[in-house]
Amino acid sequence: MLHRSLLFKMFGLFLFLTCSLSTVFAQHIVAQVPVGSEPRGVGVNPMSGIVYVANVGSGTISVLRKASVIATIPVDTLPFVVAVNSKTNRIYAAGCNFNTGAGSMVVVID
Repeated sequence: MLHRSLLFKMFGLFLFLTCSLSTVFAQHIVAQVPVGSEPRGVGVNPMSGIVYVANVGSGTISVLRKASVIATIPVDTLPFVVAVNSKTNRIYAAGCNFNTGAGSMVVVID
């Protein structure tokens, strides 16, 4: 039996849904995980299973393992999107910071 996880954003929470190949129409909520304010982008490292969430409102990246936040990383921007290099586990968050006059920027996290 094949199992997959799906990730959906809803009102500042993330909903983890699971689905089996044999029961594709019987999806159910496994957990709701609160993250930072105004989550916008999601990046997943398929090698480690770690999920990274760009939170515009709080200027942070939430780091999730399974259904728990394991870290919150403050960044010097308002991150809109996040991407993960699964080989190096380097995280790229793109956003803007108009308070410092920096405008658009990409933050690289090791």
